[in-house]
Amino acid sequence: MWLFITLAVGCAQDFRKAPLPDDWRGPGWGDDTDGGPVGDTAPPDDTVPPDDTDPPEDTGDPPDTDPPPWDPQACYPGPSGAWTTCVDLVDFSSSWGSDYSYPDPYGGSAQYAEPLRFVDLSAVDPNLALAANFVLDEVMQEHKGRYGVFQTHVIAHMQAIRTASGGSINVNSGYRSPAYNASVGGVTHSRHMYGDAADMSPSAVSLDRLADLCDAEGAGYIGMYSTFVHCDWRDDALDPAFYDGTRDSEPAPLPVHTAHIERDIAGALIAPATGFDEGEPYRRWRAFDADGALLRQAIGPSFSPPLGTATVQVEVGRQVAVELRL
Repeated sequence: MWLFITLAVGCAQDFRKAPLPDDWRGPGWGDDTDGGPVGDTAPPDDTVPPDDTDPPEDTGDPPDTDPPPWDPQACYPGPSGAWTTCVDLVDFSSSWGSDYSYPDPYGGSAQYAEPLRFVDLSAVDPNLALAANFVLDEVMQEHKGRYGVFQTHVIAHMQAIRTASGGSINVNSGYRSPAYNASVGGVTHSRHMYGDAADMSPSAVSLDRLADLCDAEGAGYIGMYSTFVHCDWRDDALDPAFYDGTRDSEPAPLPVHTAHIERDIAGALIAPATGFDEGEPYRRWRAFDADGALLRQAIGPSFSPPLGTATVQVEVGRQVAVELRL
């Protein structure tokens, strides 16, 4: 808040009309008997230090006020969690060719903007510890693309998940270049290409528990497969180290999944599904009697309900659930 102060100027007076008394300066002034200064006596010349310093040479050039050039880096938590493990980044170049040809943003979402900067994996130690329990080579490998992206906040989420799980986490897939993603049958807009997705297998907890931990860490999408869990943070603000730091006001589009229940040639129930591009989805089956009491539950690609079953339910990939009345 601005404070405005108004100075008032009073009526002008001619103070010269009334002569000042001789002692107006007070004691010590105008009295040459006490050793004090008299009138406007100047201080002795020897109290003014000589200035022998030469004036600076005028070169005619203005001072250099430009900031030093910015060296873009991505800084990760590192082994101690101090966020001081930094790697240099390089700007995207069209000379990299079609291997880094990103698709147009999915549904027009800004969350699917192509990265602006990358890690040159040929110039970084693959064993660099990005967090207490994860090294660079676990989330970015040069054979999946010389230039990689893995957002720094995702490593922090992964470390929190690993700590909560109480055991090691195997990362099946982290960053994929667009070319590598296409070579393994990934969907066109796989979040693996944007550096905020990881396919993980736990050593100390179940897949269900791992999925719960991803949910607790705010994952925007969780897909469960028969041997691993896909977790991504597609709704988080894009890491400004790799992007421009914007975040779409709307949630990022999700995959479309479908499933239904039918019998195979042996009479067992199966649940064909679509929308799971990374393998066989995880299926949890439950059988209920006519009163709604649970008779049996199982995990697997097929299910044989016990006698007395009236209804069968199956949850597929943690994304879609269907029911069949027998």
